[in-house]
Amino acid sequence: MGNTKEELSRHILRGQFAVPAHVAREPETLLRAMLVSDASRREPCERLARHAWLERVSISEPEICTEHQKAGELEEGIMAQLAELGVGGESARESITQCRHDHVHTTYQLLRKRQQQQQPAPSMESVELESQPPRTGGDLDEARIC
Repeated sequence: MGNTKEELSRHILRGQFAVPAHVAREPETLLRAMLVSDASRREPCERLARHAWLERVSISEPEICTEHQKAGELEEGIMAQLAELGVGGESARESITQCRHDHVHTTYQLLRKRQQQQQPAPSMESVELESQPPRTGGDLDEARIC
């Protein structure tokens, strides 16, 4: 769709683009609505944000994490893991405390996220027992005796 820079520029300015065959119809309609070159014909952001495809994806997909560790709150266990990967020292600490968008900071955040996900969740048995009303009568439930 544009063999030269001039042709490519013309296509971009006209809003002409090809959508890859693997892209489904709903995201294609969203892309086309967002990339209308004439601003007076472009959908407002509020309406685009309510597009059916975005609504469905936001429900089924996990949210992208954009929160980062605050400066000065380095976790030494994760720093040790970084060192085992060959990334460490003062430059690594600086990268993380300054929230640089580089491979060191990203690796730190991924290790931190994995550590948080591996923390044990309450067992289903304890959740079920807490949610059941206490029994009355002579038959004791052995699972409830501590």
